Amino acid sequence: MSNFEVPGVFAAVVAGSFLKHVGLRLTRNRNVKEYVGTVSQINVYPLKSAKNLQNVTTANITTQGLICDGVGDRHWMVTRKGHYQNMSAFQRLILIQTTKEGSFFRLDAEGMEPLRLPLDPEVTGDNLVEVKVKFVPQRAVDCGDAAAQWISTFLKKEGLRLNYSPPSLSKRFSTDVPKEWTTDAKPGEEVAFQDFAHCMIMCDSSVEELSKRVQRNVPAIQFRPNVLVSGTTPFDEDTWKYVFIGKHIKMRFIDDCQRCIITTIDTINAEKDKQGQPLKTLKTFRCKEPFGPMKPVMGIHTNTEKEGTVNVGDPVVQYL
Repeated sequence: MSNFEVPGVFAAVVAGSFLKHVGLRLTRNRNVKEYVGTVSQINVYPLKSAKNLQNVTTANITTQGLICDGVGDRHWMVTRKGHYQNMSAFQRLILIQTTKEGSFFRLDAEGMEPLRLPLDPEVTGDNLVEVKVKFVPQRAVDCGDAAAQWISTFLKKEGLRLNYSPPSLSKRFSTDVPKEWTTDAKPGEEVAFQDFAHCMIMCDSSVEELSKRVQRNVPAIQFRPNVLVSGTTPFDEDTWKYVFIGKHIKMRFIDDCQRCIITTIDTINAEKDKQGQPLKTLKTFRCKEPFGPMKPVMGIHTNTEKEGTVNVGDPVVQYL
């Protein structure tokens, strides 16, 4: 081989290596990155088991859940003797409308005067209490006697209190919530009054498929998703392990969302469906191990790995 032939051979080797590297990289990207749809709806539920804020088109997804204009998702909660109360105990909770009004958090319900609470009340020795959610204790602010009387009157039960979880107080850890199976929650991941996770994601097509099987329209809001995604196949969310939303947000799957009797409560009149729908139908095709025949799944629980702003219309990408 002459001296003039060596550079040509070397160039060919380099070019071949480069193309191989690029090819492997593109193949790897095709294997792990997939556009799955767009954000169609954002829901923030400030008071646990009450109505969502209306007309939300943007919110921040944080390491404490969704926050919309200073109002946090499930940062207020009704308690009785320190234990959390939800729709399974008080169906009328779903009739309470939540609104931000200036520097106040406002509750409205039929037959009641509006209740206005400071968005972020001062934490003092007098209002600091311990509450329990899913048997796990955490500190919270008691919102006072007037708020307690308002809640007790509307829910027709004496002895109820209204509590708030301010940003300055430590939260529960997802890993402390008792489960009979292993989840993908990581140590140090905190939740306010959410059951378990920062954000519940569900697909529009999943709700549509369920509606076909029930043979009537099932409102997505009965499943209380935080983020709804359009443009997918039914139950596509089952396979998502890492979810990127918009430019910055990164969410990580930590568990399937097991469904209960709350899904049978009508969000308009607070009445349970007499046939137990749509839960009855879910049990016929959405049960899997290790949850058993009484806990069908729909939607996924996710925790936040990278915070950011979510908007209706944002692209959703999954990484396997």
